[in-house]
Amino acid sequence: MKFITSIRVVLLLLFTFVVLNVKGQYLTKVYVTNAPDYDMGLVISENLSALCTAFNSAQYSKTSLSFDGVQISDNAKRDLCTLWENCAFRCNETELEQPLLRTSTFWQVRNIPIVLMPGHDAKYYDELYQELVVNFSPEGQIIDVYFSVQSHLYSKVIKSNLVETDLNRRLFIIDFVERFRTAYNRKDINFISDVFSDDALIIEGREIKRVPSDNQKFHLNSSRFEMVVKTKAEYIKSLRRVFSTNQTVKVDFSDIKVVKHPAKPNYYGVTVKQGWSTDTYGDMGYVFLLVDFRVYSRPIIHVRTWQPEKYKSGEPVSEVDIFSISDFECE
Repeated sequence: MKFITSIRVVLLLLFTFVVLNVKGQYLTKVYVTNAPDYDMGLVISENLSALCTAFNSAQYSKTSLSFDGVQISDNAKRDLCTLWENCAFRCNETELEQPLLRTSTFWQVRNIPIVLMPGHDAKYYDELYQELVVNFSPEGQIIDVYFSVQSHLYSKVIKSNLVETDLNRRLFIIDFVERFRTAYNRKDINFISDVFSDDALIIEGREIKRVPSDNQKFHLNSSRFEMVVKTKAEYIKSLRRVFSTNQTVKVDFSDIKVVKHPAKPNYYGVTVKQGWSTDTYGDMGYVFLLVDFRVYSRPIIHVRTWQPEKYKSGEPVSEVDIFSISDFECE
């Protein structure tokens, strides 16, 4: 009897050790600073801590996300679950201290560090470190979660005199770029389709001659390139095929430049250096977007171009040859 009791004690101690060890592997505590009052800071800190811990717990146990104890909107739940299906992730930090930022429409915490954990051996899925941005309602409910641009890129746009004197407009442009990028990571074909205009000019680069664009509202005013030109329908069809045949799609932006159109108010050129990774293919190149922000609630992309970082000859694309807002005219 004493022997059995001793075994029970040992098993109980082992079980306790395992539980504490497991909990220590997925518990993340976030402390939010700069909140307007103590209660709001406490609610957002606890909510964000619960969310990060939910990521870690689900990744550790290889299960779907559980939002028990997390105050989160239905739309944010849906988008996070879709992102999770593409690639799980976790926060390896046990404690974080992040400032609470105020935009014109919501409260925000940026640069939550995460590590992507693909569930398979994705050949071109090399860079695993990413950062999240989380938006909150005034009551502290999580209303949106998506990948953030890196902090130095954020500062670059915020401080740039080429963008816009209005800080809220600069913040809105960054927010759009981050949402657009994350839509590819969660394979959200509906979001991507909705954000392109019906007559969008979509160019995918090769070293050839001139783009035939007589019927396009937006067209090149340069004869330096001939590229593969797609309609919106062709681009979305091709993208849908990529999404359906790859378990994981990862899009990353390692540089960003935003320039205001010199003549058309609310039109901006956004150039990003993009890394693209799927299960079987990866590349690095430059994406240019001509974006219409006349309606804040519905930005529209009129032009998207892609050029490889290096051509087949191995020569890098020169800076003057990267598409920019000066290469396009609109009627």
